[in-house]
Amino acid sequence: MPTTPRPIAERARVDRAAFEAEIVPAAQPVVLRGQVRDWPLVTAAIESDAAFCAALRARASTVAGEAWFGPPAIEGRFGYDDTLTAHNFDRRLATVEQVLDLIMRQRDDPAPWAIYAGAMPVARHMPGFAATHAMPLIDADRHMLVSLWLGNRTKTAAHWDLPQNLACVLAGRRRFTLFPTDQVANLYVGPIDFTLAG
Repeated sequence: MPTTPRPIAERARVDRAAFEAEIVPAAQPVVLRGQVRDWPLVTAAIESDAAFCAALRARASTVAGEAWFGPPAIEGRFGYDDTLTAHNFDRRLATVEQVLDLIMRQRDDPAPWAIYAGAMPVARHMPGFAATHAMPLIDADRHMLVSLWLGNRTKTAAHWDLPQNLACVLAGRRRFTLFPTDQVANLYVGPIDFTLAG
């Protein structure tokens, strides 16, 4: 029987004490509106798309990372072909600047190519990011994976991620549909040894 997704709880920005005392122990998803509003890249994004791209380019390295490219026919939905034996997109190497250029070049196109560069380690692709975009909710000495995600209007199939995530939206919008962890067996539409991520 289908159910309607319920909205995720929302709060205004919190300090570290509230984060550690209230949010972490609750172990429930929450949207923290405005939490990274003061980050330089967010400030640039509020100014304009051009300002955001310029600020991102100025911080980006020339190291290429994996990016996904899908033809307009997939309408931004990365997945499998009709036989479930191949993907409906190509993987290529691209720098942050190249990905930004491709996104911006077709931003007014009603049927753009789908572009997605995910999990790009910021230490490699955005050196110095942590120094100018500190996350005060977490101890800076704590080991954590910090990644950059870039793309236009795309959709990623349901999948399992580590449950302790802070997803910070610097520009644009993101929508998450979350499932209970006991549903992991039902999240993959294709063969488990041939997931979209490889």
